[in-house]
Amino acid sequence: MKQELGFHLDMETEKNLAAGMDPREARRRAHLRLGGMVPIQEAVRDARGVRPVLTHGIWQRRFGGTPSVLGRIIEFDGRPTEVVGVLPASFRFPRFEDLAPPLPTAI
Repeated sequence: MKQELGFHLDMETEKNLAAGMDPREARRRAHLRLGGMVPIQEAVRDARGVRPVLTHGIWQRRFGGTPSVLGRIIEFDGRPTEVVGVLPASFRFPRFEDLAPPLPTAI
């Protein structure tokens, strides 16, 4: 996400430089125009369509296991967001030791 944010900030800075601003002012104005990093992060997340899927435990504890939670608007990451799913009780996130980094294709 940081790369995407940096890309948008760089694009706005380039526009300002093309308009004749000095580099420092161009960057400052880009930050002002984009409203800082929090609004940019929110816009990127919204553009990606990030929506929560609840774990079975959270679904049971916070929502009483009601099927009507699907489609409900809840606060997620500080913003109202629609719940799109619930993981089965049998689902387990992989442990760290179950994950391995990709190997290089050329050595």
